[in-house]
Amino acid sequence: MKSRTRRISRRYPVITLIKILAIFNYQSGFVRNLGIRKEKLTIHKIGKILGIRSRELDKVVEALEEIGILTEVKSGKKRYLAIEDEVTHAIIEAKAIRNTLSQKVDDTHV
Repeated sequence: MKSRTRRISRRYPVITLIKILAIFNYQSGFVRNLGIRKEKLTIHKIGKILGIRSRELDKVVEALEEIGILTEVKSGKKRYLAIEDEVTHAIIEAKAIRNTLSQKVDDTHV
């Protein structure tokens, strides 16, 4: 089997998604830089920051698109990642639940 056609593991796309969500700003829908300008990052730039080869990242994007977690948006010759609204809403909801639970724990220890 050639190295170009080698498959990635089933867990690798999920691990990469967690890295993307932990490192970048995704709340507007597009994966953006955390800096002051908050520019949209291309798939190539995301891979460069994460240290992932472009072919591997293409397979990750393909696998996550099949699940419906993110989509690839093309604008001219540039490709961007858009995180689905369901994912961002679930993360926001989970943070609210975590805050509520931590307040209840703090109240019982006082």
